[in-house]
Amino acid sequence: MQSVRLSAQGVVLMVAVALAGCRQPATRPLAAPNAAAVGPAKDAEKAETPKLSGKLNVFVPCAFVPPLAEITEAFTKEHPQVEVIERAENVEVLAPRIEKGAKPDVFVCIGDVEMDRLQKAGVVEDREDFCFVGLTLVVPEANPAKIQKLADLARPNVKTVAVGAEGTSPGHYTRELLKEAGLWEKVAPKAVCPKFPSQLLKLVGALNKADAAIAYAACLRAGRGGRKKQDQYQTLVQGIKVVQFLDEGEYCQSVPCPAATVKGCKNREAGQAFIDFLRTKAAQEVLRNSGFTGLSDAKCLR
Repeated sequence: MQSVRLSAQGVVLMVAVALAGCRQPATRPLAAPNAAAVGPAKDAEKAETPKLSGKLNVFVPCAFVPPLAEITEAFTKEHPQVEVIERAENVEVLAPRIEKGAKPDVFVCIGDVEMDRLQKAGVVEDREDFCFVGLTLVVPEANPAKIQKLADLARPNVKTVAVGAEGTSPGHYTRELLKEAGLWEKVAPKAVCPKFPSQLLKLVGALNKADAAIAYAACLRAGRGGRKKQDQYQTLVQGIKVVQFLDEGEYCQSVPCPAATVKGCKNREAGQAFIDFLRTKAAQEVLRNSGFTGLSDAKCLR
C-alpha cells in the first residue's frame, strides 16, 4: 500500500486489477426518491478552528486522491501543526484492512456499502456523508455494439457488460438501477464483475474486453475537463465514450460517499476536524471540480 505525505510531496494513484464472479446480491433498502442530503455543507468561515497537532493518518480510495491533495493542502494551512499522511489504495483493499485491525484516524469511502459493513462491525464512528458520486454508462470509443442507451444492454448483440462485483458499492447500486429499469435479468448472464471500480473502465477502454460498463462518473467528468491535477483520470478514460450519465434522467442513482473516524485511532480530534473540513464550501467546490456531486447539489436518490 502506498503512503503519501500530503504537503508539497505529491500524490501517487494506485490501481489494482482483480476479477470476481457475479452472483445475485441481497436487496438493500435505499433512500426515498429525491431525498435531501445528510445535512448542508458547513461554512468554513463560521466554523471554529480548534488547535490541532500530530500526525493524521487517512485511508483514501484512489478516486479521491486528486481532489484530496488540494483539500488537504487547504486543511493544513488552517492546521499547520497537523501532518496528514495519506494511504491511497482501492476501497476494497482499505476496508478489509480496517476490518482486520488497521486504525487510521480517518477512512474516506467512495460509496457507502463498504462503510455500512464497517459500521455494522462497530469499528468506525463520527460518520458523515461529504459528497456523492454518480454512475455512468460507457462503451469503447468505436462502440461496435452500437449502444445508445441503457436499454440497449439487453440486446442480443451485446455480449459482455462490466458491472461492479457483488458486495461493493458500484455493484450494489448498478444492480438496483438495472432492476428498476427491468434489465437485470437480461444483463446478469452477460456480466463480468471486477472487484475494483477502476477496472470497470479498463475493461472497456485499455483492455477492450467489454461491450459496455457501468462505472463511477467522477473519473469521466473530471478526466474530460482538462484539469492538470486530474492526470490520473485522463489515463483511465482513454479509449472510452460516455453514452449516458446515470445520476440524471429516468433511471439514475447518486451514490453517497461517507467519511468516518476509526475506533481506537490515535488522533480522533484531528480526524473529526478533517471530516468537517470535507463538508466546507471550499472543499465542496474542489470535489465538484473533480466530478463529484456536492451535498447541496441536486441528486438522484432512492
